Amino acid sequence: MRKTYIFLFLGLMIPIIILSNVSISVSSTDGHHITEIERPAEGKIYFNDKELFFTSVGNKTIVIGPITVIVRGFFSKMIRKVEIKIDNNTIHSGSFGPVACRINKKLMGMHELKIVVHFRSPKIDPFILTRKIFFFNPVPQLFDIKGTIVGVVFEGNSSSYDARLGGINVTIIPVNRDTSGNNTPVTVTTGYMLLNRGKFRVRVKPGPYYIHIREVGYKPWEEMVIVRAGAKTRVKIHLESLAS
Repeated sequence: MRKTYIFLFLGLMIPIIILSNVSISVSSTDGHHITEIERPAEGKIYFNDKELFFTSVGNKTIVIGPITVIVRGFFSKMIRKVEIKIDNNTIHSGSFGPVACRINKKLMGMHELKIVVHFRSPKIDPFILTRKIFFFNPVPQLFDIKGTIVGVVFEGNSSSYDARLGGINVTIIPVNRDTSGNNTPVTVTTGYMLLNRGKFRVRVKPGPYYIHIREVGYKPWEEMVIVRAGAKTRVKIHLESLAS
């Protein structure tokens, strides 16, 4: 019995010891411990929060205007919070993944994006990821205007007009809610008739949002989108019936 307890103890401690000594960007065999800066990606160029199709010279990350930072893949049960920082100044912190925030500050030149992952156990040191980014955002006010989410809801995998669903409640949930209450969840209903059937449209402040649907008879649906200033974000939603 004593040997059983010893082996059980070692089985619990070894993963923690290994985890506390590996790089944050290294994944475990089951994929739960991957943590990465998904956005902005290394070597990519972004304008008004949109990734351009070409890469930069010298594999540098270049951001013109605002950028939505997305950090994915961490093992949330072990993590207390994840901080997103620019030059050691905390911009946002979250407790579950993906952690995302929009950065629209007056930034010029090279700056360091730092992700700090804090674990629940005080015995595990924080993991840190950094990425050097060239920012060019002299007038952030230019990117404060609202954007538009334009969506359509289909039944199943169909994309035909007849399969569009009307009267569906779609909730738009900000990933980062401000304390003023100006960025609260919004619920819209898809159209019923003619060309508006299954369609919805809503204007919101730029930034990351969850589009959330809970409809009787269908499986829950959720997806994160990035709304850019003055631009349209198009979404196609396919609801799967519970009967299927």
